[in-house]
Amino acid sequence: MAAKAKTGFSGLDKSKTLAENTVNAGPVVLDSNVTFTATSPDIFTQGYFLVDVTNFGGNDHFYLKDGGGIKVVYGQDFGSVYYNDVLVGTVTSGGPYISVTLEPNVTAESMTAMARAVSYYYDGDTPSAFGRVVTYRVLNSSGADTSATMQLKLKPENDAPVFSGLDAQSVHSASQAAAGVVIDADVHVANPDLTGFKGGKLAVHLAGATATDQLYLSDGHFSITGKKLYLDGKQVGTVSADGHNGHDLAFTFSAAISDAQASQLAEQVSYRSTAASAPSGARDVTFTVTDAEKSSTSAHVSLGFEADAPTLLSANAMVSDPFATLKAAASGAPDDLSAVFATLEARAAGLLEAASHAHGALGADHLPDLHLPAAVADYLDAIGSSILDHAQSAHPALVHELSDRAAALAAHVHDVLHPVHGSADALI
Repeated sequence: MAAKAKTGFSGLDKSKTLAENTVNAGPVVLDSNVTFTATSPDIFTQGYFLVDVTNFGGNDHFYLKDGGGIKVVYGQDFGSVYYNDVLVGTVTSGGPYISVTLEPNVTAESMTAMARAVSYYYDGDTPSAFGRVVTYRVLNSSGADTSATMQLKLKPENDAPVFSGLDAQSVHSASQAAAGVVIDADVHVANPDLTGFKGGKLAVHLAGATATDQLYLSDGHFSITGKKLYLDGKQVGTVSADGHNGHDLAFTFSAAISDAQASQLAEQVSYRSTAASAPSGARDVTFTVTDAEKSSTSAHVSLGFEADAPTLLSANAMVSDPFATLKAAASGAPDDLSAVFATLEARAAGLLEAASHAHGALGADHLPDLHLPAAVADYLDAIGSSILDHAQSAHPALVHELSDRAAALAAHVHDVLHPVHGSADALI
């Protein structure tokens, strides 16, 4: 004699273990084979379908997932549940529960489809070792109630470390290259597994590095002595690459290193150049961190140096040292380029002296309401052409920078003269 059918769930897995990264990726259906049987439709009258869980946390989320005839259309406060395009209930979900208020036309078939649509999502990185008890329940206003349970466990999996706060670009003035710059002062490193970085590494690589490129640690909690890495005076690791003369900068941690400490180390990573002039063009700097579980992540920043903005001189300063900005730019320049500047500066001094004798002493705050000799304009033009003639082939980057400074100085003369004399445009 066949067993009498009973109202309720059947075929629900008694236990299930899901991998952490699987449920991190999106909602996963808990059981696609569960079935609901109803000996009478009364169970659905003014009824509810509930899914709840014990031992839950803030990272546990349950949903009805579209599929198998089920479609959920979400509004502002709740979702409408359709089975084969027929409305069968309204749902609230997203936390550690699902609550569906059933429509009068619900059948065992549509109830089964809803049960098979129950899905689970976990958005954390450190799942609890405690099992979750998930309960499927159908009940109605008359007190009828039927349920089934599943033991749900999550298998922890390693998560790679992550970077945050690392700027896409690290741009500095050319004059800072020799003194050194911090690459990124607010980069953050974290191990989502909360196990830190003991036994891990931090490595920094500069693309296209040469012997004039130096990677080092600026002053801070971490310091280097020989091949040893210290944190506030205590050795916490070794230096596997010293960053000197184009080499990578790399450390291996022998002691426990927290997220905050790993971040402090990354924030101290700095660059300086021993070349005669700042590097031209942007270059990629790669930070690679390895955590305690030996998982690695890399992040990139573009390091570059821009020509310093010209120092605009007052009229009085132009009289005493009219080309101080250009001389500063020429410091450390090759002998042939320095000779060009010496010749041009001598010529400038003579021109300005002639202007002073012809028109009287220049005021401290502005140039007189008179034309300066046209030769001064000629001189400003000569700066660019003379530099190009003498040094273009050997030092194009520096020539470009100095030519720009010459143009800036010429513009400044115009700015000083223009408010005083309406025809000053002819000077430039």
